[in-house]
Amino acid sequence: MSTAPLPEAPSERPQEYLADIGFSELNLSSELLKGIAERGYTHPTPVQAKAFGPVMAGKDIIVRSKTGTGKTAAFGIPLLEKIPIGDRGVRALILCPTRELALQVASELEALAKYRNVAVVAIYGGASMKQQEDALAGGASIVVGTPGRVFDHIRRKNLKLDGCKFAVLDEADEMLNQGFYEEVTRILDCTPDDRQVLLFSATVPDDIQRLISKYTTDAETLLLSGDVYTVEHIQHIRYDVSDAYPKPRNLIYMLEMEEPTNAIIFCNTRTDTEPGHRGAQPQRLRRRAAQWRPAAERARAGDGEDQAR
Repeated sequence: MSTAPLPEAPSERPQEYLADIGFSELNLSSELLKGIAERGYTHPTPVQAKAFGPVMAGKDIIVRSKTGTGKTAAFGIPLLEKIPIGDRGVRALILCPTRELALQVASELEALAKYRNVAVVAIYGGASMKQQEDALAGGASIVVGTPGRVFDHIRRKNLKLDGCKFAVLDEADEMLNQGFYEEVTRILDCTPDDRQVLLFSATVPDDIQRLISKYTTDAETLLLSGDVYTVEHIQHIRYDVSDAYPKPRNLIYMLEMEEPTNAIIFCNTRTDTEPGHRGAQPQRLRRRAAQWRPAAERARAGDGEDQAR
């Protein structure tokens, strides 16, 4: 196994990720500003700054922005500002391609809404339908979910969208790449004609263009990525590994060599995530894995329903 030398990390946060104004200049409520401050945010990213005005003005928007640029807060902050404090009717529906992203978005919005008393519910496959039914029945202003499970709840009449004012499609191109075009259109058909559509997508293929034509009105396009869809200032390293060993063993050797303080390992399927928890690690990594396992098990908990939902 060999590796290229690590380049030096940039000494300061790149300025391209900071707008020229602070959140205090956006005329936000004191409750929302307090939640933003507790997240450690002082200045919006460019996508957050540019999306804020059009969303607050009630415009449909199409945002092309690469990953890692703060898209969740770009739609979350104006939505939380526009939804009345304490409202428990479904006012915003946010569709995400995966349950992991749905959970991430819901968690971020809950943190930002801490002092706004705006309830957020996440609904996704692989988790208890009954628990999600109860959460929806308890009232939520913002529902975040995957298309398959969202449509299931609509069909079961657990989720009513007649009062929905905002429909957000996060990573829309990924959603359609996974075959959710039909579910997405059916869900949007259940929302009022005058709802505001916020579409975030790194690319705009033909399917996305059809959605834009059918479901948006005079949409404002914000192009922040150009033709580049990866984030700069991230180090990319290639490791040459031995075909004589299985992938988990090669991964372990790499972790032993680098000894990262924190690491995220992306896998194609849930099954691919399991070998690391079945005794494959050296002793010093088992202790670290034992600390990670409770969070991983909570994320996988559910009633055994299909992951694709």
